[in-house]
Amino acid sequence: MDRGKFFWFRDAEFAQQTLAGINPYALQLVTEWPIKSKLDPEIYGDPVSAITKECVERQIRGYMTLEEALEQNKLFVLDYYGIFSKNGFLIM
Repeated sequence: MDRGKFFWFRDAEFAQQTLAGINPYALQLVTEWPIKSKLDPEIYGDPVSAITKECVERQIRGYMTLEEALEQNKLFVLDYYGIFSKNGFLIM
């Protein structure tokens, strides 16, 4: 809290809380691009993620390219589907 009232809005704090949180296993290494869902496309629609290369590189802020992040195993996504679902239905 010494870092400011909204310190928890920052990406670094979100990442720290995710890793230290109740289920860090929701983090998945991105191994291919574009990201594609493994869910049934007839039920859930287009499996290709709406996350673009430009979106990722904007977040990386010039530190590296998307390709470099993939090669160095430094790109992760949070996948909560398997945590909050059973038989394809979200459990709330």
